[in-house]
Amino acid sequence: MRAWLAVLATVCLVAGSEALVTGADAQQVPDGPPAERTGGEAVGASIAHPAGWRVEREPYTYDGTYGFTLWKPGAGADLEHWGTPAVRVALAYGLEPGQIEGEIQESIAAYPDLPLERRVVSVGEKGHEGISVGPFPGSTPYHEVFVSVRDRVYLIDVYGEELDAEAQESLSAVRF
Repeated sequence: MRAWLAVLATVCLVAGSEALVTGADAQQVPDGPPAERTGGEAVGASIAHPAGWRVEREPYTYDGTYGFTLWKPGAGADLEHWGTPAVRVALAYGLEPGQIEGEIQESIAAYPDLPLERRVVSVGEKGHEGISVGPFPGSTPYHEVFVSVRDRVYLIDVYGEELDAEAQESLSAVRF
């Protein structure tokens, strides 16, 4: 019985700690479905997203960045899988604000035969100016969005062929 209580207490402690560590909290979006806010202290950013989207936290840095990815749950047979990636929010540790343009030029040069679109976009609740480039090919095409906030550079991957209304909504839901 004591072992069972110890296990239950541990599960409750871990679940409570996860909510604190992730920064997830439930909130009601005006005129919309319930949403959650997910983020990370190490990343320095959070994002509001529909309840039920899955969060994949990166256990290590990837190509000089560290962050998390939100996945839209699958439908039908895909319910048991992660679904489709929606957005990845990451801190780009190795980049300084003055290096963003060079990084964008490298990304464009890597795909000389693709008609990549570059445009200025609004990022975050405070409307930070970001630069989007894409779509890049992959199992799910994506756009790279670079934004500098308080001398930190963020790389936000928004998945999809176009930066449509849902993509713009995701970008505006970021909080730094």
